[in-house]
Amino acid sequence: MGSNSFFGGEIVRKKLLILAVVLILVIAIPLVIASIQEQQRTIQVSGNAKYPGTPSPTATPTSTSSRSSTASISYSLTLPNGTAYPAALTDFPLIVEVDNGPVSPSAVGEVFNVTNTSDVPINMTMAATNVNLPSNLGFNLAWGNYDGGSLTVGVGQSITMWFIPTAYPSTMYYPNGTLTYTPGATFSYSFDIVITGTQA
Repeated sequence: MGSNSFFGGEIVRKKLLILAVVLILVIAIPLVIASIQEQQRTIQVSGNAKYPGTPSPTATPTSTSSRSSTASISYSLTLPNGTAYPAALTDFPLIVEVDNGPVSPSAVGEVFNVTNTSDVPINMTMAATNVNLPSNLGFNLAWGNYDGGSLTVGVGQSITMWFIPTAYPSTMYYPNGTLTYTPGATFSYSFDIVITGTQA
């Protein structure tokens, strides 16, 4: 009778061990899947800027768009020196333009590398959200591939991307508008940059 209870206890322990392993897998597998499906990064940007001098009306600002997410996409973001891309860019120099002249990336964070760590090619897009500016200013986010090529990243490949956030007086594109800011005055701003990868 003692040996039967010993074997009975051994069977119960084995069943409990199997149940524990199953529970661990049930918890771990969704966590692994969640890490594989990371497709979007949001970078918080903030700082102070100065109003420009008197603007002159010129071109119309461009708009940006974002694409919907797709499962099984993952990528890493790094600065050109190889360090991880920060989650926030504080004291970031916003361009405040008066004549819509040519500009190029010049601030830390405007240029970064995207490496495709998923098992499918991905397309990269960017958009600005939660833009917080004085009401007398408009906003535009220009972005693209730094080398002028495609925004599609092959499996295991990398591309270098850039973005240039620009503020402009709301009256800049309306010749009969009335300026409502003081040239040289300082203002605060913030916005989020959303970087999205979708299956190519």
